[in-house]
Amino acid sequence: MVTAKRVYGHLARTALQVALNSNLCTQESFAAYLSSLGCPVDRSQISRWASGLDHVPGDVLVHLAQHTGEPELVFGVLLEPLGCSAIRLPEGMASGREVTRAALDIGAAVGRLQSEVAISIDPDGDAGTALSASERAALRNNVRDLAQQLMDLDRDLAETSPVRVVTPKRAVGGRR
Repeated sequence: MVTAKRVYGHLARTALQVALNSNLCTQESFAAYLSSLGCPVDRSQISRWASGLDHVPGDVLVHLAQHTGEPELVFGVLLEPLGCSAIRLPEGMASGREVTRAALDIGAAVGRLQSEVAISIDPDGDAGTALSASERAALRNNVRDLAQQLMDLDRDLAETSPVRVVTPKRAVGGRR
């Protein structure tokens, strides 16, 4: 039987080193933060973790992400070997389902608009290839509906929130 001990250790250490080297925190500030959570450590322990002299407990990464406010950077180090990255989702979007739903709704609105355009330019339609008043009104309603959905999605995406894991090719706007 083959066993592996602490296979994530070097990744956890790298995540800590990235946070320290990026000036997201200092050894002193992180030690104080952990101590405030009831995990009594001092600056020298953080130094030993960062240098590789001691093992970095995996659960420390959650606290590091909270302390730095940059979970995508902290956990991105763990995801890179898998070919993945982490990005922030818009506020209130706990998963990609909301984004997917918005994309599907927008696709449906585009489909309705395309259908109205096809109907309006049909030679056998109300006014032949010219737009009738009712066709013009239907097109305008579909354009307004689509524009509103796009503005709603833009507003939602402008806000920041929890991190979501995605592959780098799909991580538009994410850190790499």
